Amino acid sequence: MCLLVIEDDIEFYGMLKLYLPGMAGTNVVNLHLATTLQQAETLIIQQMPEIILFDMELPDGNVFQRNPAWLSREDVERICMTGRRKELFYDSAIHAGIIAFVQKDENLFSGLEEALRKAVIRVNNRKQSAYYLEHLIEENTRIKAEIEAQKYALEQTRTDMQGKVLMNFLTDEQGISIETMIEFSVRNAGLIERVRVRAEDILLVEAHRYKTLIALRNGTTYNPSISIAALEEQLPTALFLRCHASYIVNIRAVRAYTATNITLETGELIPVSRSYKSRVREVLALFPPPPRKRKHDK
Repeated sequence: MCLLVIEDDIEFYGMLKLYLPGMAGTNVVNLHLATTLQQAETLIIQQMPEIILFDMELPDGNVFQRNPAWLSREDVERICMTGRRKELFYDSAIHAGIIAFVQKDENLFSGLEEALRKAVIRVNNRKQSAYYLEHLIEENTRIKAEIEAQKYALEQTRTDMQGKVLMNFLTDEQGISIETMIEFSVRNAGLIERVRVRAEDILLVEAHRYKTLIALRNGTTYNPSISIAALEEQLPTALFLRCHASYIVNIRAVRAYTATNITLETGELIPVSRSYKSRVREVLALFPPPPRKRKHDK
């Protein structure tokens, strides 16, 4: 299996070179290094790697901003390594179809091993599909079988890639996905009940006196005996945004925002405090609200 590392830190590459060949059963036969985007373009043509492990920041530019042709290739598994906040490039990553972000921190190798395991499985599946396609063409009319099989394989690969990449990048650093069930206790008729709701169903969290108000997108509200800070630890950071000491909002429910407030899908205005203003602007710039419907639209 051929793996290309695009990394300008030679010492860091030397460390990767020791671990990559046997990591996650990759069986790397050919390992190549490119230190710039320009050098990477040449090596990709010459070596045709099956997996590309790249640093987001290189001497000749940011990979997502330069957007080289290989970044969007569906026949190569791409894994990004970064020391920056990965949420800054969610949209670019999802659009390009890379399979994982790996943070350059103390969890680098565990994250890298998991990402490589996914990449190897996808490479092997693609090889098996190619083998099946070859025999299918031999058994049937060559032209018709090739067209139909490639069409099916392309749709299956695209659907699988979009689904997996979306879930991967809507999963925060603690491994909490948008499908996470949030649990809390409420008092009902003198009894303590345990409530479980899907994270994505939550519209708004508000610090309400000594309790926390949880408003769902269907209009249901709860007042659990839990602080807003404790509840924030359960919420996926890829889906929720703290905009005020007393408010956390669901990013998907935001319809408009200014420097001082956020408008939710219910029309409710939520204040944005000075201490959270830059963070709100930074995050919501990556998740633009959907266009408003005109009156004559049905």
